[in-house]
Amino acid sequence: MRIIIVEDEIKIREGLSKLIDKHTPHEIIGEAKDGEEGLELILRLKPDLVISDIRMPVMDGLEMLTRLNGMKVRIHAVILSGYSEFDYAKRAIGLNVKDYLLKPVTLEDVQLLLERMEKKIAEERLAQKGTPQSCIRDVILGSTEYDEETIRSICGFKLTMRYQMYLGYIGATRATYSAEYIERMELIRNRFPETVIHTIHMEATKEIVTLIAGEISYEEISDYFERRVLATLKGREEQTPWSAARFEKLTEQAKTYKGLKNIQKFGISIENDLLITRERISGLRKAKYRYPIEIENKIKAEICNGTRDKLDEYKNEFFLFMKNKGYEPASVVDGYMRLYTATANLLQEIDTKNYEILRQMNILMQISEARTRVELEKAYSEVIHLLVSVKEKREDIRNYTIKRTINYIRDHYKEGITLEETAHKLNITPEYLCTLFNRELGMNFSAFLTEFRLSHAKRLLKGTELKIYEIAAEVGYSDPKYFNRVFKEKYGVSPGEFRQNL
Repeated sequence: MRIIIVEDEIKIREGLSKLIDKHTPHEIIGEAKDGEEGLELILRLKPDLVISDIRMPVMDGLEMLTRLNGMKVRIHAVILSGYSEFDYAKRAIGLNVKDYLLKPVTLEDVQLLLERMEKKIAEERLAQKGTPQSCIRDVILGSTEYDEETIRSICGFKLTMRYQMYLGYIGATRATYSAEYIERMELIRNRFPETVIHTIHMEATKEIVTLIAGEISYEEISDYFERRVLATLKGREEQTPWSAARFEKLTEQAKTYKGLKNIQKFGISIENDLLITRERISGLRKAKYRYPIEIENKIKAEICNGTRDKLDEYKNEFFLFMKNKGYEPASVVDGYMRLYTATANLLQEIDTKNYEILRQMNILMQISEARTRVELEKAYSEVIHLLVSVKEKREDIRNYTIKRTINYIRDHYKEGITLEETAHKLNITPEYLCTLFNRELGMNFSAFLTEFRLSHAKRLLKGTELKIYEIAAEVGYSDPKYFNRVFKEKYGVSPGEFRQNL
């Protein structure tokens, strides 16, 4: 089952999530700290099961369930309750609440509850096997084979009807979109009362599939659908691509669905069209792809200069470039992947801390799975947000090679590194590296390395009980006497005296 947990106490929320992940085959697809967040997650992700606390700030569990009930959103809900709240929890029974868990929660309680809920949901789905929605879903996904006559019988279609399929991707839109769409579809039913309409929500793929059967022309219905349904739902900062096609045989639904998914990728390239069709795609003028290397270079230079003030400006310049060129969807995705890879590779060399954070953000997966331009922009915006929100103090260094050198020193200062060895690792000459250090830092390589080592030695003298010779070895000096002399020359006192004066 796909599960959402709504609980304001973080220890309980995270503990329950880890327990379910580790000890059951079920999947936690979302967590929320109050009913308001929970409501949005439920509307967006369409879980199989919701486990919710009752008493929460902002919006409590009962109000969340009441709103879902008022919106006619069918869910399976389980209440988390303390003993003192149990009478209060019983009021939720009329709000699609199927069971309850008493705090403190135990592993056995959770396993038994999930077994009961899985059985209930399976029984309900089995009972729905003969419904039009279930039949269409099975045919689309290829999980069950039906002949034409059986599909017509289950779905209420007549032999003389013609068929149209509409596919919408709602992964990049507001949480209430699905409910609003169902309301707007009443306009189609009222305008074309002789048609038969079935709508299916594909939760796992964040899609809506609507099948319309009738004797009205495809052009008339699709035009009305676009103007009176889709146009009124379009959000200013959202992108909800829809694709449409007609087909003759009910056994062609799976083929039609796959075809609509393929042409829907043009939602990445098409800016204004609400309804994507093969006819509209064939009429597009496809531009020859050119990657904007000049914008990539500006972003990389801004990352290297340390201020990063113009990263948002250059990011938006890249977005605008990819948006207005009319490139094929695959080329647009390639552009975002290439820019992300260039950014990540640069961070790996000059900012290892943020590179490790970036690796855990799964940006590349977000880009590769994106079905809208909005999702592509959001993915790379997360990279820029990471870079501009860094609070730690950085060296005021503008040169890319110097940053790479400092990273190398950080990793190898305990070893007997030299100017020549470091230059060799960076594929530059020792003379050039020496010139860069003097120009950018006002000191030579050896002076910087010494200062770096002694600065670390001071931290060890303050914060540890290591002996002087151990600290010398820890910061790269094999000879303790030489370490003592260098330290005293720099600070006017020996390491031992420095420690005593603390």
